[in-house]
Amino acid sequence: MSLFPNPLRRKFLWQGNKDGKGYSFVNWETALRSKDRGELGFKNLKLQNESLLKKWLWRYTEERNALWKEVIIAKYGELNPWCTEITTEPYGVGAWRSIRNLWSQMETNLYIKVGSGTKTKFWKDAWIDQSPLRDLFPDLFQICGNPDANVGDCWTEQGWDLVFRRLLNDWEVERVAEILGMLGGVTINANATDRMLWKHSKDGLFLVNSAYRRGLQVMAGRPKHFWNYFWKGDIPTKVKCFTWLVIKRACLTQEVLQKKGRQLVPRCFLCNLTSETNSHLFLHCNYTAQIWNLFLSISNLN
Repeated sequence: MSLFPNPLRRKFLWQGNKDGKGYSFVNWETALRSKDRGELGFKNLKLQNESLLKKWLWRYTEERNALWKEVIIAKYGELNPWCTEITTEPYGVGAWRSIRNLWSQMETNLYIKVGSGTKTKFWKDAWIDQSPLRDLFPDLFQICGNPDANVGDCWTEQGWDLVFRRLLNDWEVERVAEILGMLGGVTINANATDRMLWKHSKDGLFLVNSAYRRGLQVMAGRPKHFWNYFWKGDIPTKVKCFTWLVIKRACLTQEVLQKKGRQLVPRCFLCNLTSETNSHLFLHCNYTAQIWNLFLSISNLN
């Protein structure tokens, strides 16, 4: 996956070399989360590797007559026009198996732009509203004439021709009208091919960086706007990183060292009055207060 295994990266981050021994200030998963989520934003090599592998899945959907694709199809078989069958070799570490296992993640971030409709399943593929019609209209899917019908099979010169296994009830007719309303802006072009498009880019093209950012979003949730301002501020990086440790209560105070297993008396070495916690050391200690007052007086602040 990488020439720089995570343990080496972690040691270098906190100790400055691969042989250093000491404490990690925060766990590695925290360091990997993006800066707009309030963390350090180190490259997640596992996620980056998966994003690079997904590029091959994208190429599979795009390159129609490529020799490498024909070899893959000959070996594994084709599940649909967009992907191969699931690989199930009981031995070895097949490269394509690792790639194919990412299809479920990839598929949820793709949608189909219909051309002739010959490669797209009418009910099962995400080609309208970026969701399969079977999910939007499960009641009609249960009574459709052919669950595996292609979009092209449901189109005639007169318009859409949806076939069901029985006569429709009045409320089902209304549901069919909803589908036809959604299909009103769709045109079938017999000379164009169906294409998979990436949901997270303006032109629909897959980008490794886009897939990586999407993976971070799924892992970390919503961004926090404060951190955007924090990391982009015109302040030396060392100061930013130290301030980040203070905010995260991750500095190696006596209290933190005791939690990490060190046998010691967690008393402040400056005032010798109370426990050395993060808030005491940087805010409430008498000696710390003198330093803050000095800075405030220099800055003409009260």
